[in-house]
Amino acid sequence: MSRRVSGLICLLLCWLAAAVSMSVMALEIEGVPARDELDARLATLEDMQSEPSAAQLREQQALEAALGTYDRLLALDERQRLLEERVERAPDELVSLERQLAEITAEGEPVSLEQLNNQSLEELDTQQAQAVTQLQQLQNQQAEISAQLLSAQTLPERAQQSIATALQRIERLRRDHDARDALLSEQERSTNSDTQLIQLRLERVLAEREVTFHQRELSTNSRLREIAQQRRELVALQIARQEKALETLQSVIDRKRRLQSEQAIADAARDNSLIGQGNPLISRAQEANQALSQELLRT
Repeated sequence: MSRRVSGLICLLLCWLAAAVSMSVMALEIEGVPARDELDARLATLEDMQSEPSAAQLREQQALEAALGTYDRLLALDERQRLLEERVERAPDELVSLERQLAEITAEGEPVSLEQLNNQSLEELDTQQAQAVTQLQQLQNQQAEISAQLLSAQTLPERAQQSIATALQRIERLRRDHDARDALLSEQERSTNSDTQLIQLRLERVLAEREVTFHQRELSTNSRLREIAQQRRELVALQIARQEKALETLQSVIDRKRRLQSEQAIADAARDNSLIGQGNPLISRAQEANQALSQELLRT
């Protein structure tokens, strides 16, 4: 069988599984008691004073497994909800990203040199610290977006593998369910009291909903990847502007500190010249200090 034919068969099976899973979801897990009822049955078994029989131990294990599957169903439903929220926000988010990209491309210099020159060193130091923090945040966003894009690139292969695995589980669970059901009395079937059958039904519902979820991931992956690519482009531009702003800030700070040091040296030289008048030893020492100060400024 060719790879193309195998792929078509796989897609057909996936479509059939999705149809079955949607039907099961609409029935709200037919034939399975509510979680609270299973909790109560498990609590009754755990509170028994006497040593449990082998049958009671099997029932307890089946109840624990069923409750665990309920929890996994809830977790999957939450993942489905979050995915649908992202898909619903996607059109507006894409428009917003395109608008921000157009705005940042049209913007001029990230900071005003004239405004920076009018600020004190203390204000500039504070602004620089804030700019460094903002740059770090942008770089963290960039790393997160890169991870999202990598995940989006590998998602098709992972999702298809998960679907194939879930379909195999569905078939195995169907056989196990039918075999267990054949051993039960009519009363046990009508009351949905057999914990092993309940566990098998829950596991099958979980597998079917996993198929539906991964198919939804596949169908929405291109749009969500496009948004991530746009966001990566925007953040890259924001990082470039922030780095340029920091360079400008640093140059202004360096110049102001240099001027401040030059003024301090000039003031000290003036004061020393008054102190050292008439004393050649003091004058020579002052000249040496001034030469050293100038050398330090040049470095």
